[in-house]
Amino acid sequence: MSIGESEPLYLSTPVPGESGGGKHILVVDDDVFYRNLVLWILEDAGFRVTAAEDFAATIKALEGDESVHMLLADVQMPVGTPNGVTIARMARLRRHKLPIVFMTGFYDPEQLGAIEPNIAVLRKPFTGQDLLRMVEAALNPAGSC
Repeated sequence: MSIGESEPLYLSTPVPGESGGGKHILVVDDDVFYRNLVLWILEDAGFRVTAAEDFAATIKALEGDESVHMLLADVQMPVGTPNGVTIARMARLRRHKLPIVFMTGFYDPEQLGAIEPNIAVLRKPFTGQDLLRMVEAALNPAGSC
């Protein structure tokens, strides 16, 4: 049996930091490369990160006792599984004010904006700076300070 077969695979790593201020971000991506890359960048910036590989792991993280301050979800998921838009909708049902950012290398951000208005889209490939700017903007929307 490989990792994640009996239980959804997710990693949660608390990291004290300055930039992230300990905010907890749930990252959902089936691509282990991007999932680990995003986890590393965000942890390095001081965020606490839970990395989920699929819908089931995301639900488990959201239904846990830990607060989640933002969802960062890849849109394209394996065929036959809920995509990032569906995952985001499910997350909003459980946590109504949860900031969400989509990641995609396939979909046009304008088309995604038509499907899910007011959700930011981070185009793959992206730099660490792009990622951190998008996360900071989602966590601290203009006019909320």
